[in-house]
Amino acid sequence: MSKSETKTKLAFAICQFLKAEMAANPHTEESLEVAVQCLESAYDFECDDVEAEAKYDVSPLTLEGIFEKAVPSEGPIVEEFEEVSAAQKAKAESLKDEGNQCLKDFAYEKAVQKYTEAIQIDPNNAVYYCNRAAAHMKLNDLDAAAADCLLGIEKNPEYSKAYGRLGACYYQQQKYSKSIEAYQKGLEVAPGNKVYLDGLKQAENKASDQASRAAVNTRSSNPQPPAGMPGMPGMPGGGGMPDLAGLMNNPALMQMAQQVMANGGMDELLQNPAMRDMAAKFAEGAMRPPQ
Repeated sequence: MSKSETKTKLAFAICQFLKAEMAANPHTEESLEVAVQCLESAYDFECDDVEAEAKYDVSPLTLEGIFEKAVPSEGPIVEEFEEVSAAQKAKAESLKDEGNQCLKDFAYEKAVQKYTEAIQIDPNNAVYYCNRAAAHMKLNDLDAAAADCLLGIEKNPEYSKAYGRLGACYYQQQKYSKSIEAYQKGLEVAPGNKVYLDGLKQAENKASDQASRAAVNTRSSNPQPPAGMPGMPGMPGGGGMPDLAGLMNNPALMQMAQQVMANGGMDELLQNPAMRDMAAKFAEGAMRPPQ
């Protein structure tokens, strides 16, 4: 039997199966009829034709019967999968070991390649992502390193080394708040880990320094106005003759003058050293010739 004839027999068996389904489930007739017509057109036969039936029918076999015999039970499939998985895991571990050796030999790009090959075989192993992150950090590719750490955490949230490496990565990127968070999560998984404790302390110190510098920069960019005369906010504290128009428009000064006049305290006001100094400057300015 030629391959072409075998395919036609298979298509004919499918048409017979679909027609049986149409008879058993009338509500599917419209959809299945379209499929039957497509197969008839593609393989150049009519399912109800007597000559086609004599040529392509495989009775007493049915499509369902052929399928059941061809597909083994679930047991062997599971066993075979486990055996293949174990073999592939061993291969992935071997590639990881090669990557570790590349790291020791300072061959960082090759290490990335080896870890990537291991991940392609066993993509659910958090260790491979974390090791590749270490290689990325050696290459100063910190974005890729952080991404691999996060993938490792996604694969295994209990793998503390991924948090520690993520904290170190963020520290190098000067993302100290994120570094603190990563180290704290690592300590939740591995309480008392000295490496994470030291990393956390360093990140906290850097975050504190960063906040202090930001506060200083804010004050420098927003300088405070010069202090005024005692009891008169906003008035110049000396250094030249005050501007008369500015004095007259100063609300604090005008309010003070009104209170003095109302309370008869002019004599007391004239005893104020600041007022005497201001009066002297007025007199000096009045006698100075214009520039």
